[in-house]
Amino acid sequence: PATKPPFSNIVVTDDGRLWVRVAQRAEVIPESELPPLRTDVVPAPIRLTTRDPAAYDVYAVDGALLGRVKLPPRTNVSRVRGLGGNPFHPGLQSHEIDDLAWGISRNADRQAT
Repeated sequence: PATKPPFSNIVVTDDGRLWVRVAQRAEVIPESELPPLRTDVVPAPIRLTTRDPAAYDVYAVDGALLGRVKLPPRTNVSRVRGLGGNPFHPGLQSHEIDDLAWGISRNADRQAT
């Protein structure tokens, strides 16, 4: 489309940060990642040849923009958690690993990998 909404998803982290999925320019899917053309179904399903890269602007609790996180193709964020002072990771200091994100990545057949 000529225009897109400015954002399409918001994830609230365990520590109150906001991850806002922002619109990106579509990119062409490499031929090697396209699913095979279906000839056994009439009418043939539409085969998409472009995708929207996943990028999230991350905001602190006070609203300050912390930065942008770009994800690999076909990956969606499902949960984000700050690790600073986490009792399950007592050896990690907050300056060593500040955040951990869980996501689901899918292959060209849209199966979780």
